[in-house]
Amino acid sequence: MGFILTKETKFKKVIVISPMKLRHRVFACELQKNNIVISAVLIEKQAKSFKKKLREFFTISQILNVYLTLAEVFLVRKVHLPETSTIYLTNSSDARIIEFVDKINPDAVVVYGGSIIPKTILQKISIPILNIHGAVLPGYRGLDSYWWLILDSKEYLQGYTIHYLDSGIDTGNIILSNQYSESRNRFFRNSVWRLWIAKNSAVDLANLLINDLNSAPSVVHDLNKSTYRSKLTILNFALSRKKN
Repeated sequence: MGFILTKETKFKKVIVISPMKLRHRVFACELQKNNIVISAVLIEKQAKSFKKKLREFFTISQILNVYLTLAEVFLVRKVHLPETSTIYLTNSSDARIIEFVDKINPDAVVVYGGSIIPKTILQKISIPILNIHGAVLPGYRGLDSYWWLILDSKEYLQGYTIHYLDSGIDTGNIILSNQYSESRNRFFRNSVWRLWIAKNSAVDLANLLINDLNSAPSVVHDLNKSTYRSKLTILNFALSRKKN
């Protein structure tokens, strides 16, 4: 996996569940640099009809995501994922998740950008399952938080949170949050932020795993202090603008 391991080297191995887009590859590479061996990458690849793909493509969320992705490509160019097993899942309920965890026996499962994993799967995995969320929690839960924070004028919640995964939407116990200081480059603001999340959350996660995750904080998520936002659509965007 690209490491020269000695008796003094401490390392951990993980399974990553992620779509493995450019920023997720940055995350994976940073994990590897910090003595985390990625034993496998599980990628959800749902079969969608052409009509559904076309409909999803012309949503505000998808259009903005295309912009962010192009900006990330411009900022990073290309990232080569270190050699590892890549496995495609039919969906987040795929029972093979349990099979791979049992077979590989990693120290943790890390979800970064994946769909909600159902309780039936989570209950059968005894090792820690961690999620990387792109906002400071308790704060904004759900999708497209990087846009909602700006639309709602709450940029101070930009950052990321590492938390335990449960069957809710970003509701698991919080381990660590890190706030993002505003980028000078306004045009690439959100892309710079997402890449910052990828690099820094990987370093924090590596430190947590290597220095004993059990001794790290585990703070109950206070839903009274939390705001849930769904995927950005024309309708909820319009309603948000009306409220403001």
